[in-house]
Amino acid sequence: MPRYVVRHHGGFKYVRAIPKDLQPLEGKKVWTEYIGRDANEASTRALELAAEHNRRAKVLRSLPDTDKRLITAKGGFSRCEADAYFADHLAATLFPLTLNKRRGETAKRTIASLMVAHAPIHNVAARLEGKPISRPRLFDLIDLHIRNKPRLSPKVREREQIYLRRFAHAMGDLAAPDVTRQHVLAFRDHLEAKGYKSPNITQHLAKLNALFNIALSEGVVAANPAYGIKARMQATEKFADDESSPFTSAHVRRIFKAMGKESPDFRWIVKLLAYHGARSGEICQLKCADVTTLHGIPVLRIHDRHGSIKNRFSMRDVPIHPKCKDIVAYAGKVSKAHGPDSWLFPSLKDSKAGRAHAFQNYGNRFLRQIGITDRQPGARQYDHTMHSFRHLFSTLCREVEMPDAMKNALKGHALGKGEGGKYGEGPSLKVRARWIAKVDPLKG
Repeated sequence: MPRYVVRHHGGFKYVRAIPKDLQPLEGKKVWTEYIGRDANEASTRALELAAEHNRRAKVLRSLPDTDKRLITAKGGFSRCEADAYFADHLAATLFPLTLNKRRGETAKRTIASLMVAHAPIHNVAARLEGKPISRPRLFDLIDLHIRNKPRLSPKVREREQIYLRRFAHAMGDLAAPDVTRQHVLAFRDHLEAKGYKSPNITQHLAKLNALFNIALSEGVVAANPAYGIKARMQATEKFADDESSPFTSAHVRRIFKAMGKESPDFRWIVKLLAYHGARSGEICQLKCADVTTLHGIPVLRIHDRHGSIKNRFSMRDVPIHPKCKDIVAYAGKVSKAHGPDSWLFPSLKDSKAGRAHAFQNYGNRFLRQIGITDRQPGARQYDHTMHSFRHLFSTLCREVEMPDAMKNALKGHALGKGEGGKYGEGPSLKVRARWIAKVDPLKG
């Protein structure tokens, strides 16, 4: 196996440390990319990436000092702007050399592959100066998304960048208005031929659909070319392999017993997840002021003022479960020590992936250490994760015969299907508090 290749979740990952002198320009310390499950394909891809990064390092070192200072001042190459800027310099620096050595159609293919590999974006000067873009390219759709949703999480931006890069690699670096439905259908066929599973293809298509919907709304395109295109179910595929399973009450008892030596922040996050069915990202970005009382009922206020939430239905007030009533005193203690505007769980570290990222990684390692979670042969992720608390909460809601609208209001979903579920007020706090008190993850 070539250098820079490590095993990752049943497959292989390319991991290469960025030279220290280039880290301020890149804005990160490591180049990484998942390169598949097949060892031969992974080896080939790793060699390609190594060659690309060697060229990238050469070009970065050759940039004028003024350009280096500009890029460093902006925090390094972002996943959109910097790749565009880099691609232009790559074209100016390497392409003439390539043309001198290789002529004709071979040289043209080489240039095209290099341009696609680095996801070029045009209108670089306009982007860096914040000016309007005349004819948006594919990666400019991410900017449109950010302008429509300023608090778009870094994790979502990164995922969009990855999917668009794959689309550009397969279909070419097209202007957004030039993308047709046939391009998207061909991209789906391309992903199938590369061995991607249906859930992964669904994610690619859903992201394209979302981005082009925004472009349609902004008048960038006349129609959404990805609308209604679905992944095909493959004969040997099981969707359950890509979904985390719910915990059982026995699991929860084991978790509560084993986390006695963990930090208070960790114990409280786990307990709130178990009793409220919230997403870990929602709990980890709570501030002390978000633990409050409304109409005489203690609640957790989940919103997007301090971080991102999944959608507008996720913004809600969740009554605090009676078994978690001490979180009010805990919030008061943290507020007294760190200030009224402090995070509820100050030990969590901020990162580009969000405050929940480190907790999720640590929590999943914790589950493996106590023997709960494992990965079935052929599955791409562990069958139990911290998200399994949310699945358990859904199960417990059904067991206590909770109405669907009530469960949806507590979990942060639309109240029901169709247009009717999008409108109207949800159940009152008093009614929510009465129903959530019936849920007991230790006795389900």
